[in-house]
Amino acid sequence: MMNETKRTWVRPQANVQTFQMNDYVSACYEVTCITPRNNAEFKEIYSDSNGDGQLDWGDELLYSSDLLGGFHGDNVKERTQTYPSNNGFVVDGWGNSFPVYVFYKNDGESSIHVADLTNRKNTQAGANIATPRHPNRS
Repeated sequence: MMNETKRTWVRPQANVQTFQMNDYVSACYEVTCITPRNNAEFKEIYSDSNGDGQLDWGDELLYSSDLLGGFHGDNVKERTQTYPSNNGFVVDGWGNSFPVYVFYKNDGESSIHVADLTNRKNTQAGANIATPRHPNRS
């Protein structure tokens, strides 16, 4: 008796690998120190200490200007690995408050800075912070 093997036809298949995003790739966001209302002058900076999104008695005063004109943004840039969101407020000479992103940077004179996240220099298409500039971004 002869050993007979039966062969069956198998349809050819292609295995395609798809790109899977690497969860460990770091992204960096960059913001610029610019105050609201086209870099207007302000008198005070507050931290949103209680995280309720509005300036109230529970918020900590971080900076107060005794200068006649107050302060405005100085275009200092800050990079952060987390998506920046408003965490404080600036107050003008009339008591009007505006939400801002407060950050600290040791740059010589002042270490506290604010970024108006609605400003086009800090936003893209009015919504997203400027594109990540990290060399390993996906």
